[in-house]
Amino acid sequence: MKIFLEREIREAYLHVQESELNSALHLHFFVTSKAPRCFRRDVEQGYPIAHLLSMDEEFLREVAIRAGVKVVLIQHKGTFRQHVDLCGLPLRNVLAEMGEDIETYKRRLN
Repeated sequence: MKIFLEREIREAYLHVQESELNSALHLHFFVTSKAPRCFRRDVEQGYPIAHLLSMDEEFLREVAIRAGVKVVLIQHKGTFRQHVDLCGLPLRNVLAEMGEDIETYKRRLN
């Protein structure tokens, strides 16, 4: 799995379509006012939220459950944009599994 940052969503989609592993983690800070509170809270505190992207629905479910997601909601099923949204502890767990620390990606707030 490869990590892509905020404005690299197109590159993440291409990676998912073309790579052998067909998975990517897109970290970003964009959240709408209608998003669940945990997503808004993390962004307000400077932590990224993420799209776990994969063409493999089983892989998405497996990683999300292993990370601690209670209800796995796969968005854009059957497309190269297929993903699970992550924040908080599940995102930290996925990053830790990749040998990464969320603090590395924390946005410094003024």
